[in-house]
Amino acid sequence: DDCHLIQDVAANSLLKVLEEPPANTVIILITSSPRTLPQTILSRCVSMYFGSFTEQEIRAELKKKGVPESSENFIVSASSGSLGRAISLVGDSEFIESHKNIIEDFVRGKLPEKRIDRKKTAEFLDILACFVRDKVPEKLEEVLLTKSYIRKNVNIELALELLRIGMKE
Repeated sequence: DDCHLIQDVAANSLLKVLEEPPANTVIILITSSPRTLPQTILSRCVSMYFGSFTEQEIRAELKKKGVPESSENFIVSASSGSLGRAISLVGDSEFIESHKNIIEDFVRGKLPEKRIDRKKTAEFLDILACFVRDKVPEKLEEVLLTKSYIRKNVNIELALELLRIGMKE
């Protein structure tokens, strides 16, 4: 799992195993970013892409777990079709409450806390993108563009303020 995080030394060892695998062995590499793997590894693998779960399928699983409806909508939106992500969010009520409030505040014009770091900003923008995708899909591109700016080291507060202004329009 998360094989895109593999270090060069480990990648070279894996490459050797892929070139001469033990008999009757299947090696499964799981990654959300296959393009970040070395080309030498990718060229020796068969890619399989797994689709997303539907909103109804995720809701059905959340109902089985007894998730309150007030949290259900947020979890379904934030999971982006990933049942694993949805289930991991079920147990994180602090995350749900803090992000529900942040998004509601952001929509009303209030920016997240002043000293927010890049990782937390990217996480916030991922959640906001899910919310926007469901509520105002025409604004999704603005959110994703802001996330790319954040990755390019622009001023976080300025980028979020420009996004907030763009969202009001």
